[in-house]
Amino acid sequence: MQGKEQDPRSKKLIGTGRRKGGLYVLEELHVPEVAASSVDLSSFSLSPKSSSFYLWHSRLGHISSFRLQFLVSTGSLGHLHCHDISDCSGCKLAKFTALPFNKSSTVSLAPFDLVHSDVWGPAPIPTKGGSRYYVSFIDDYSRYCWVYLMKHRSEFFSIFSAFRAMISTQYSSVIKCFRCDLGREYLSNVFLDLLKSDGTIHQSS
Repeated sequence: MQGKEQDPRSKKLIGTGRRKGGLYVLEELHVPEVAASSVDLSSFSLSPKSSSFYLWHSRLGHISSFRLQFLVSTGSLGHLHCHDISDCSGCKLAKFTALPFNKSSTVSLAPFDLVHSDVWGPAPIPTKGGSRYYVSFIDDYSRYCWVYLMKHRSEFFSIFSAFRAMISTQYSSVIKCFRCDLGREYLSNVFLDLLKSDGTIHQSS
């Protein structure tokens, strides 16, 4: 089955193809040249003469120069002149890498010397049980992680109380240092008083 592609405005035929496996395979494409004057080059580092080549480079997801030149050689993009795109600011930004984190000065010598915690949510889609949040507890020494689902952020204190009791009963230990962000659930007086009663140091990350 043959398919045709038309410009929605001019109704001119710009491409033809055949249906194969539920998709149309493009066999012929006629793309009109883009006038350099119609392109806003204020954010481009290239010259106006290379606007069309650069524009297709951007349209095709910052495709490599080699692949773009191949498309030009096949006539798929009309009559374009190939230019150097090594100065593309978008490509340069995409290749940036973040510096590694500094090594932590804190050394945990035993389980529960330091526990990291974070509350995440709300999730755009709830779980089957209706939970939209979760709280995580990570032991810095073993890197073991516990994750608890929550329907509301207000459930944090009861979950932490149960987690604290589990550590005491199952591991005969207490949390020596608790590190978290400045979320409101970590700053409530009842939570801070509980840490103080256990002798647990509260640290903000």
